[in-house]
Amino acid sequence: MQKATARRVSLRETVTRLPPGFKGIFPARSTVFWEPVCMEFIADLHIHSRYSRATAKSAELPNLYMAAAVKGIHVLATGDFTHPAWFDHLSDYLVPAEPGLFRLREDVARTCDKQIPPSCRIPVRFMLTTEISNIYKKDGRTRKNHNLVFFPDLASVKAFNDRLETIGNIHSDGRPILGLDARDLLEITLETNDQGFLVPAHIWTPWFSLLGSKSGFDSIEACFGDLSSHIFAAETGLSSDPAMNRRVSFLDNITLISNSDAHSPAKLGREVNFFDTELSYFAIKDAMETGDPAKFKGTMEFYPEEGKYHMDGHRSCGIRFTPEESRNAGGICPVCGKPLTLGVLYRVETLADRPASHKLPEKGPGFVSRIPLDEVLGELFNVGAGSKTVQSTRERLITTLGPELAILNHLPVDEIGKTGHPLLGEAISRMRENRVILSGGYDGAYGRITVFDPEERETLMGQQSLFTVAGMAVKPRKSRKKKPPETKIVPPEPRIEPLPEENPEQAAALAHTGSPLIISAGPGTGKTYTLTHKIARAVTDTGIDPARILAITFTNKAAREMEARLRTLLGDGRPLPRTTTFHAFALDLLTRDDLFRPLELVDPPDTVPLMDAAMRAAHVTSTASARDACLRQMAACRQQLIFPDAMEGIDDPDFSAVYAAYDRLLTTWNLVDFDALIPRLILKMEADPTYLRTLQNRYTHLFVDEYQDLNYCQYRLIRLMAAHTPHLTVIGDPDQAIYRFRGADEKFFTAFKTDYPDAAEIRLSRNYRSTEPILRAACGLMDKPEATLYSGIFQGPPPEWLIAPSEAAEAVAIGRRIEALMGGKDFQFSDFGEQTGLPASEDRAFADFAVLFRTHAQGERIYTALSTAGIPCQLASRAALTDLSVIRDILAHIKLSAGQVSILDQDRLARLYGKRSDAKGPLRSPDAAFFSSSAPWMQAVSGWEKLTAGDRVAAAVRLPAIAAALAASPAAAAAARQLKDLADGWGADLSAAVSALTLGLDADTVDPRAEKVSLLTLHAAKGLEFPVVFMAGCDDGYLPLTRPGKPAADIDEEKRLFYVGMTRAKERLYLTRAAKRTVYGRERETAPSPFLSAIPPDLLAAGLTEKRSGQPKRKGPQQLELFS
Repeated sequence: MQKATARRVSLRETVTRLPPGFKGIFPARSTVFWEPVCMEFIADLHIHSRYSRATAKSAELPNLYMAAAVKGIHVLATGDFTHPAWFDHLSDYLVPAEPGLFRLREDVARTCDKQIPPSCRIPVRFMLTTEISNIYKKDGRTRKNHNLVFFPDLASVKAFNDRLETIGNIHSDGRPILGLDARDLLEITLETNDQGFLVPAHIWTPWFSLLGSKSGFDSIEACFGDLSSHIFAAETGLSSDPAMNRRVSFLDNITLISNSDAHSPAKLGREVNFFDTELSYFAIKDAMETGDPAKFKGTMEFYPEEGKYHMDGHRSCGIRFTPEESRNAGGICPVCGKPLTLGVLYRVETLADRPASHKLPEKGPGFVSRIPLDEVLGELFNVGAGSKTVQSTRERLITTLGPELAILNHLPVDEIGKTGHPLLGEAISRMRENRVILSGGYDGAYGRITVFDPEERETLMGQQSLFTVAGMAVKPRKSRKKKPPETKIVPPEPRIEPLPEENPEQAAALAHTGSPLIISAGPGTGKTYTLTHKIARAVTDTGIDPARILAITFTNKAAREMEARLRTLLGDGRPLPRTTTFHAFALDLLTRDDLFRPLELVDPPDTVPLMDAAMRAAHVTSTASARDACLRQMAACRQQLIFPDAMEGIDDPDFSAVYAAYDRLLTTWNLVDFDALIPRLILKMEADPTYLRTLQNRYTHLFVDEYQDLNYCQYRLIRLMAAHTPHLTVIGDPDQAIYRFRGADEKFFTAFKTDYPDAAEIRLSRNYRSTEPILRAACGLMDKPEATLYSGIFQGPPPEWLIAPSEAAEAVAIGRRIEALMGGKDFQFSDFGEQTGLPASEDRAFADFAVLFRTHAQGERIYTALSTAGIPCQLASRAALTDLSVIRDILAHIKLSAGQVSILDQDRLARLYGKRSDAKGPLRSPDAAFFSSSAPWMQAVSGWEKLTAGDRVAAAVRLPAIAAALAASPAAAAAARQLKDLADGWGADLSAAVSALTLGLDADTVDPRAEKVSLLTLHAAKGLEFPVVFMAGCDDGYLPLTRPGKPAADIDEEKRLFYVGMTRAKERLYLTRAAKRTVYGRERETAPSPFLSAIPPDLLAAGLTEKRSGQPKRKGPQQLELFS
């Protein structure tokens, strides 16, 4: 369409009165033709819907439409388009209007217009927006910033939402919390639609902003990096105005916009933007991008002093400081000795390179400062702004005079005075002239802006009438600043970190040569450091060929960590020693040495149909319980190297027949399952002495991690490999032996010196992880002398004991403390802080937290509670990931593309693509036609050859059959996202990725790169560490674990498990329990874990009881409870 000549309409026309023909500047609702019209209009581009936390339930489009008209706002943000329910609401209620803008459906708008005073009936348009809370680690610090995202159409919003849903939870909050770098969010925005754009929100707010003092950056480039040029606008926020911002020269090319950030319709228009351009999304974007003052006229602002983070101070201590006073106090509160909450003004002065007297450019956009009309009326009536008196008066005013913004900005004062309220005219006049009295907000407490001096107030009240006196002069403002008490300022003592170089015990371990060595390494004593440095010295100092070194551990995570550290120690150009797990080592040898017909590994879930087939072949009735019992018994036999042809001591003919049939199936189909890997390798080694000697000569230097966790099968493997070498180093800790249910036995650790009489033994006691209060409590549990494990890190609180009334309340209590330690995940929670007895804010990110528990069922309940509350978290559960049918479908495609597909995978793919319908039928024989290029599964993976493991997962989830299954199951979709994240970590090493995904344990499903709270069983947490740890379920029945009809747990091992959990914590440890739990549908009271009584009482913080908390008492604007 050829560009039409733009017409111009004045702001005065559109805001102060609705003249005849005003609607003519807008297209009629029934037409789709749009003619560009230049006009002055007002826009509020940052609000929230009812789906954001602490927002009014009335925040829906019809109510927002009416409130915008009454305020005088022409273009209003939709907010929250990432929330699925709000997106549906937008899709239902909005229809396209001018390019990139939307209007209410005609029937809805007609109904709303009837409820709007005639003086305020202006057309209202909507602009698609959302706000994202980004919390992540960058440059060694936790970063928390909020960003506004804009799009011109619903299709782009849908694509954007789909992309974000692969990253995090967008269902829990209208403003979703994502562990996503703000730079990456900008990239996703631009990739979705090049007309989309991102605006950093309230850029100076201490906790959640681009330049905030608590978790922001010092420049735009530091945050957005190579994409910084795409940031052309920023939101000033309630606690700053353009004059303050222009003191910082790197913001000179940034257009400063202001918006209400409203959480209810009543709060719209607290801050707004004035435009003079065409009414369209693209013209609005252009005006902000160019900063052309002819198009972007400026903003209406709060007085920044009214913002609740303008000044510095401590609300709980009654301390409010200017930046200069804060600097004089060293940034420390003189009352409590803790760091002050430094406000926006302090932060601006920190980054400013211009004086406070710096003036705005004469030709740039301007700004005005205003007080909301209901606050002005509240001062006049000496009542709250939300009172009936104020609201009824406001309603009469806008009905008579027009929209609120017209009253505040443009109506002549004498016209306002004609309403019979002469003092209101005087108040508006003073405000427009900035003759106001300022009391700055600080530390979450709103400031107060008034137009009359208190003495004037008393005089007026004495005259018994508010509206008979006008034009009174304002007396000079008097300083009423409270003088703080003379208190000695004592800054908090910093945490003392241990020195990075090795201690004498580590040095002795590194220097030892010539005989086997066993190292007893307590938790956090530098086990991986010692092991990897000893390996590196063998290469660099002794000249051992890296190919002759084998380092073996239990989890993929531990193996990869050793590999990464060795790469750092040895350099990228040098070959690395072999670092692997027991099972991966066995799988590699079994597949490497049979090149013509390599074994295929059975995914653990696929052992179920195999066992069913074996039971049928053995003529044994197959039920779920019988099948599970056979699988457990078969695993126990293999751990003890008991094979089907040698079943001495097994007096169960049915099981013996099933075990033999199962083994035959594996042989027939050339398969091997997880539990058979090591036994099968041992059989091969013992049956072929030449092969065994070849392996012993290949690996002359052996290093074994977590030696206390060996079962008999793994012990035999190490004994065979190390039979002729003195270069054997093992490391572990009998106090952390927790895998007896897998056949592990710590006796192999204690028997090491018997097996190797000339072995040396070294004990590591210096802990580099935990604070002394945590270690003392842990040693008290184990009745160990403190000297056996110490750190010298004396700072930090003792473990805290927390009792919640119920299991649900326990999860909520954990969530509250996570948010409190992070400074709150949104502004509302930040304002509760010390008033609810929660810990003070610390520099934490979600990845700093772990919640540990005894059973997977506990973890699932906690995961649901935290996720529902909007806290990003990852649940470490291999079964929850790979037991899902659709995830196994994805893995089958990846294995097919890698040439590692088994007969079971072939069977699965044939069923998926409709080539088999007998879902419970017997396994089929291999079919050469399966690999025909015309087969649908082969066509599905065509072109995947050059894709990384993560990209292959992404390609698989786009396949129609898989996409449909994921769309039908949020749990499956979340599992697919987790699988993609894990696969990304393997890059192009597809074979290693497939092996890891098949052989992985629970701990291997935790992505250390994810900005999420980690949820793990106590077993899965072994070997990990976190700054803050919550041990949930510290009651009898979970620790120790008791289950009806099951054998009693080994008390000593359960105690060691408790010890392992405690020693995962670096700085804070919370021990939580529920006073009541629901067991088999009935609620029952619980008793505390008996292990707690083993900890000396003086080593735990005083017991706390988490109660159902009500709304905290507070002055000023009411805010809703975060968890409700």
